[in-house]
Amino acid sequence: MDFSNAGNIQSSYRLSDLNDLSKLKSYFQTGILKVETAAYISKYADKIINKAFDIEALSSKAFQPSNKNHSSRLYAIHVRELKYLLSYAAYAMLAGDPSIIDEHCLNNFEETFESLNISIPLIVRTLQKIKGILTEVCGSEGGQEFNPYLDYILQKLQSVENKQEDLLTSSKKVDQNRVMPSRALKKYNSDSQNGAIYRFALPKRASECIPLLR
Repeated sequence: MDFSNAGNIQSSYRLSDLNDLSKLKSYFQTGILKVETAAYISKYADKIINKAFDIEALSSKAFQPSNKNHSSRLYAIHVRELKYLLSYAAYAMLAGDPSIIDEHCLNNFEETFESLNISIPLIVRTLQKIKGILTEVCGSEGGQEFNPYLDYILQKLQSVENKQEDLLTSSKKVDQNRVMPSRALKKYNSDSQNGAIYRFALPKRASECIPLLR
């Protein structure tokens, strides 16, 4: 049996072991930091959310008493949803897998938010503030571990928010196009003041739709 390469093989194994140990050491260092960050979020989630939540938003349309749900109930629903998002973001951080957030939080979340009257812009603003708070209390390293998972949630929420804004803008343009032209409106007002009353007949063709004076 040839043992001429035994020394090279042994040294390569030692180098491989050192690389594995380095990776394992790095894993345990970040792992401890992740566990500590997740534990802090779990323990102080209510305080973090209350600090970040925009109290002035309670006076917005989403919290008006005219809504079916009372403002205090809506506030509780928003806080509960934020705790839910934070919990699964922490879970995803520990697992190193953001798809967990999709599976448990973001699948069909638009319908859930709409049914519960949850404001997406308000959730987005609160999560953005939470990022700063966690970086402040958990340190920059803790923030670097957790904030990417909040960014993942924010990206999903903001994409839907942008779609809703585009739909609102397009609907406003349609409403503006339906407004009576100013020249026609002036003529209608002038004829009305002169005692002319318009009566519309049902024509055979759409092109024959003209007002008939009575």
